[in-house]
Amino acid sequence: APTALAIVLALMLAPMARALEHIRVPSGVAAVVIVVATVSVLVFAGLKFAPSIADAVKHGPAVLQSVEAKLQPLRKQIAAVESASRQIAHAGQAAPARGAIVPVMEDNGVLYSLASTAPGVLAKIVYVTVLTIFLLSTRRRYTNQIILLPRTVVGRLRMARICRDVKSRVSGYLFTLAMINVGLAVVTTIAFRIAGIPHGILWGVAYGFLNFVPIIGPTAIILSSALYG
Repeated sequence: APTALAIVLALMLAPMARALEHIRVPSGVAAVVIVVATVSVLVFAGLKFAPSIADAVKHGPAVLQSVEAKLQPLRKQIAAVESASRQIAHAGQAAPARGAIVPVMEDNGVLYSLASTAPGVLAKIVYVTVLTIFLLSTRRRYTNQIILLPRTVVGRLRMARICRDVKSRVSGYLFTLAMINVGLAVVTTIAFRIAGIPHGILWGVAYGFLNFVPIIGPTAIILSSALYG
């Protein structure tokens, strides 16, 4: 996943790198500036929204209880199905033997979870940053090598057209999609603030990020925000 993320970031940031290279900025310097700035913004956003995420997780049970209470009439209609499913679940579970030691998971809270996962997350951030810089700064060299892989002139022309389409179409599409999702995050934040829903910025960023995932992402965030509302 980090490697795929680095490849997508390199394709997405390629138009910005080309814009800097057109004003005589070396490709390596352009890649470092763009990638470091982008990763810094993402990390800063994550740190800024950490308190909001912790607060949302803290109030999650209360929200779920409220949703459950409002869906109580619907639950009564499917009580028979729930009862049957519970009986099946209990039938498949063996009761612990008397005197046996049953492990108990200790909940240390959100801060402990963040602290325990921070080293791994930091390592992945460094890996994605370095790999994205490498892919951006050496994209022309490796593009030329890929074009020279076929032995025939026709094959090399075909490979050159493929690389050109990837550069102009795929990269442009990802960059345009990113700008659209940034606008979606801003508009959603404003709408949630007007509606008086807490953590409007967090919801807006969630809409923007999940909109990158076709069908599943928008559907999941729309259903989640509808239940929360």
